Amino acid sequence: MLDFEKLKANYESNPSNRLMENLLSKISVIDSLKTKDLYNDEMFNIELTPHGMTDQYATGRCWIFSYLNYLREIIIYLTNMYVNPINPEKNASFELSANYLAYYDKLEKINFAMDKLIEHLTKNQKKEVDKILAQGVFDGGDFNHMNQLINKYGIVPARAYNETITSISTYEINAVLDRILGSFYLQLKSGKNPENVKETHIQAAYNLLTCFYGQMPEKFDFKFFTNNDEFKIIRDLTPKRFYEILKLDVLNEYVEISSLPENKEKKIEYGKYYEEKDSTWISGGRNNHYLNLRINRVKQLMLQQLKNDLPVCFDIYYIPNFYEGKWKDIYQLIDENYASNLSLGNAKKPFKLELNREQIIKSKSIQEAHAMLLTGASKISKNVDYWKVENSWGEEYGYDGFIAMSDDFMTKYFMTALIDKTLLSKKEQEAIKKRAIKVKDWE
Repeated sequence: MLDFEKLKANYESNPSNRLMENLLSKISVIDSLKTKDLYNDEMFNIELTPHGMTDQYATGRCWIFSYLNYLREIIIYLTNMYVNPINPEKNASFELSANYLAYYDKLEKINFAMDKLIEHLTKNQKKEVDKILAQGVFDGGDFNHMNQLINKYGIVPARAYNETITSISTYEINAVLDRILGSFYLQLKSGKNPENVKETHIQAAYNLLTCFYGQMPEKFDFKFFTNNDEFKIIRDLTPKRFYEILKLDVLNEYVEISSLPENKEKKIEYGKYYEEKDSTWISGGRNNHYLNLRINRVKQLMLQQLKNDLPVCFDIYYIPNFYEGKWKDIYQLIDENYASNLSLGNAKKPFKLELNREQIIKSKSIQEAHAMLLTGASKISKNVDYWKVENSWGEEYGYDGFIAMSDDFMTKYFMTALIDKTLLSKKEQEAIKKRAIKVKDWE
């Protein structure tokens, strides 16, 4: 039973609690922790040239933007394209269409969910059915899923398939697709023919997506200026042809790196290559594969890729952060500023919120994942002080859209990254050539 008298007595025995109560009733915890240094710009001695900021708006499409922003850099390099977003005379901005791939992502996800519902209902697997219905159709994804979408459907410039009011705020479309999925399930349960039911409901999903997002471009012209002031035009490209002629099959040349702590029970070790079971959202698709390395080795590889003038697609375990653009561990700052308030009465029993990387993952002390693009670093001697990160929350966020992420934050909350295979050691390259070890529930 909760002893409220004891809890209240301990709280009131610390005089500073009343002051903090008055303060935090008027401002947020994050605002109360902001210090002068958080408003200072960072300088980076390893830095790639920026080519314009993108905005995912009120959606969970960060993984699409991270990957497309990487491909954008490759396309700019391969075509010698002139890109200067602030030069209106040449319309010299360049962005790939996230809307195009989000359309196919949702169609693939609802198709996959329908196939799985048929399978699990046939086998009378109620827990699996409930899991699919609870998950529904959602925005999230990962780099492997993104690569499969691109290989299947190609890519288009943003000018060829623009955003719509629905694509930048996906709550409504997801809710309606979930209702279509629910109707599909109920008709299956009533004993109707699965093939006929699926045909009807997939058509409904296709019609809905096309109404909200627009019809897909079959062909388009790719126009741009080069850095030599030449005007180029490549006519009648299909989305797949555009992708193929630029040879953008990234995951064939890259490997996804993770850094999960070693776990004997789950047979997770550093230096091994893993396949996560049931991790695709495409019927007949490829599961996620990871090379698991120590976090210091991961950071070494990311830094080397930046030195080779290539950005890094990566994602993190997302936590509350500072919206001036500097990301530090908020829990550490709370400990430093509110230690006595979190302790019992006289602070003889200190209570700490800060956890190290292994503790964070083991306790699942995370909220969700967020994908971004690594574009620079402030390296002092052997250590990185801050990482420069290109986000996809528009140029109003942070430092013109960029984040200065502390190395401590990266160490604690790093999730995965796409790394050029040629940067791997001989031993690491041998590991990814072996048959991947299959595991369930990787994260």
